[in-house]
Amino acid sequence: MRLFEIKPLFEEVFKPDNFPLKGNEGFSATVGKRTNYINNPDHDSQNRTIGFSLVKTVPVILPRTSITSLEHDTRVYITNTGLLVRGNDLGLPGAGAHNKIFTLVGLKSAHPNHSIGYIMVSSIEKPGGIKQARVSKGSIAQEKVAEKLKEMNPKIEIIAIARPGSTKIDVHFRLDGTPYKVEVKNKNTRTGPITFYDKTARKQKIQKSNAAVLDDFANAFFPGKTFTQVVERARKKDPTIGFAGDEGVAKTGSLKQLFTTTDPTILSRIKDVLIDHFRAADESFFAVYHAYKDQANIYFTSIGRNILNVPNLPNLTKFTLASYGTTPDETIRAGLKITIKEPV
Repeated sequence: MRLFEIKPLFEEVFKPDNFPLKGNEGFSATVGKRTNYINNPDHDSQNRTIGFSLVKTVPVILPRTSITSLEHDTRVYITNTGLLVRGNDLGLPGAGAHNKIFTLVGLKSAHPNHSIGYIMVSSIEKPGGIKQARVSKGSIAQEKVAEKLKEMNPKIEIIAIARPGSTKIDVHFRLDGTPYKVEVKNKNTRTGPITFYDKTARKQKIQKSNAAVLDDFANAFFPGKTFTQVVERARKKDPTIGFAGDEGVAKTGSLKQLFTTTDPTILSRIKDVLIDHFRAADESFFAVYHAYKDQANIYFTSIGRNILNVPNLPNLTKFTLASYGTTPDETIRAGLKITIKEPV
């Protein structure tokens, strides 16, 4: 769940120089000029495990199955070791066909037998192509989790990996014919919390937040109370607590330590709220990618079937709901941070 979408500045796509293979000499595919992601042992793991995303919807030329087009964000594997073909050699009309470069792709694996037809190499997003650091971290986490899934069970088919800033499913996979969803979070330090999501609440006369999940968290702390009611009650004791625009309150609004706890009883109720969040999104698994040690831990949320046989979501050891960012008057943006007891 995300409050706003962060747009990537631009995307990088594959070029012929990323295919410096025997047979591609006529495409300026010079060895060493650009990274070879297709059959280079140091860089081809993504093609063998989770494939690459399409940056746009594309037709499939000379299709070998009933599939004649692929949608934006579809995951593909480059097959036939990445040999390139020009559009006019595929029978495409027009003078510009010579400059359109194609390669064979598959949807199940990089094995040549799984090729479904040709697509333009410029429609395939290259790893590391997102140039905005904040969102690229999330993209890396999702790709690492997808790789972990394939390592756990080679039969897993990665249906889709959400693009940075997207509100789509983080990682969507299929196993034994059944699709499953994974929510992925990135963790940059060993002791730091996991930033879960953020919501903006508006102070209203009916005393209910327009972000209902904040009311659920408030109720976990103070049963029977809404988020607005808790904030307004706390403000009577400390006038620096409140919504943006309240007298004596910072432009960001302020919650201070109002919603910070390590109390096991409250944390248990908060975990129930998080599980309701997973249930609403039909997400069976929650994954944490530890960037500082390049490790992904995957947990079962108790929603659906634990087909991966992974541990249940650990108990929370700390919860914080903190205000941040300047917001309009009578609103407050609250970011949810959790700490869970994970394996060392």
